[in-house]
Amino acid sequence: MKRTVLVVDDEANMQKVMRMVLEDVGYAVITAGSAEAALPHLRKDDVDVLVTDVRMPGMGGEALITRSRSEHPEVPVIVVTAHGTIKSAVRAVSSGASDYLTKPFEPEELEIAVHNAVKLRDILRENQQLKATVKQSQVGKQLLGNSPATQNLLEEIQRVAPYKTNVLIMGESGTGKELVARTIHQSGPRRDRPWVAINCSAIPRDLMESELFGYVKGAFTGANQSRLGRLEQAQGGTLFLDEIGDLDPALQTKLLRVLQERE
Repeated sequence: MKRTVLVVDDEANMQKVMRMVLEDVGYAVITAGSAEAALPHLRKDDVDVLVTDVRMPGMGGEALITRSRSEHPEVPVIVVTAHGTIKSAVRAVSSGASDYLTKPFEPEELEIAVHNAVKLRDILRENQQLKATVKQSQVGKQLLGNSPATQNLLEEIQRVAPYKTNVLIMGESGTGKELVARTIHQSGPRRDRPWVAINCSAIPRDLMESELFGYVKGAFTGANQSRLGRLEQAQGGTLFLDEIGDLDPALQTKLLRVLQERE
């Protein structure tokens, strides 16, 4: 399948040259004489790469770049301009351009820039697909059920999820305590922050304190580098302490202070 390149330039001859160069190497090319004329193509056509001049009447190239990156972040942008300066290059890249060519340029330069942009487009598309897959897998791990008990549980989750608070989840082994904790995490403002889980019964007593609180380099023999504890790793997100009842009583006291004082 041919990849589609949208070429935007107010000079008809420049449009023609870039169309010929890109069509000769197998791209489908759409041309537009202004930023305003380009916008409908970005909305309705499956554009893989946007190649645009900067200085054009009306809306202009910089505004087009900003608009494209805002509405179509998956489409890489290549800037071409006859007024190339370091300042304008930095400004274009800061606006979201992935490459920058100064007129006049060799046909090979345009080919390489578009080729690299297409590879970037594929990476961005693959990233979107991976995110969708991860999101779908998370949906599959959500609590489901229509029984009164399940509905009551879901209502309780919705009540506590928005708040920065400690939640005690009780139940027999295998009843889904971690699933409830994950649902609380996903339902609240921390959903995009870290989820950190630790099984308190699976880590030896002598290692649990450093596992929770971390340590600095040289704190004890073998501490060759500093390490963040699970509490710091979960900063801003959710820390799930599984089987907390099995935690050493002395360590429970230290942990209680952290949970109460948040420090």
